[in-house]
Amino acid sequence: MFNLFRVKTFTDDWIKSKPLQLSVDIQTSTFCGKPLGTKIEAFSFLGKTENPKAVKELETLYYYSAGIALGFDAVSSAFCDLRIVWEDVSNEGFTPFAGTIHYGNQTLASLEKENIVSILGEPYGAHRDEEEELLFYDTPHREWQFEFTLDGKLKQLILTHPPILEDEFQRECYGITQPWPPPQ
Repeated sequence: MFNLFRVKTFTDDWIKSKPLQLSVDIQTSTFCGKPLGTKIEAFSFLGKTENPKAVKELETLYYYSAGIALGFDAVSSAFCDLRIVWEDVSNEGFTPFAGTIHYGNQTLASLEKENIVSILGEPYGAHRDEEEELLFYDTPHREWQFEFTLDGKLKQLILTHPPILEDEFQRECYGITQPWPPPQ
C-alpha cells in the first residue's frame, strides 16, 4: 500500500558498493576519481538516494549516512556539485563524512582552517559572521567553499561548477570585493 506513494527515481536500481570507500581530491575536484562534469550515473556505486523527493525538486542525491550530497544538472545529467558534511548544523540527518580528503598525492590528516590555508594558500575570498567562517577558493570554472566553525573546525566542504561567486550579487552578499574572474 505505501509503495503507491513512494517517489521513484533513476537511482532505484543502483546497488551500493560494500564497503563504500569515499575519497575527494580537492586539487582535481574529483569525488571517488570522477571529476565534476561526469555523468551522474557514474555514481551508481552509492546505491539508491536516501531522499527520493530531492531528486526532482532539488536535482540532488542525498546520502545522509555517508555525509554527502551530489548535485546534478537535470538536462545534461552532469555531476555539478558535491557537499561533504562533518557537522550537521541544519539537522538534516547527515552523519559525519568518514571518507578521505586529498590534495593531489597528499592525504589531509587535519581539516582545521590553519592546515587548509597552509596547503591551499590565501583564499580568493572569505566571509565571517557570528556563526561561521567561509573560505572561497575559486577558479573561473570551479569553487571550493570551506565552512568552518569560529574556532577553525571544518563543518562542510562544497565543490561546485560553475562557481557561485562568478555572480556579482553573490560576491556582494559575502562582502567579496575582488574582481572576477580570480587570477590563475
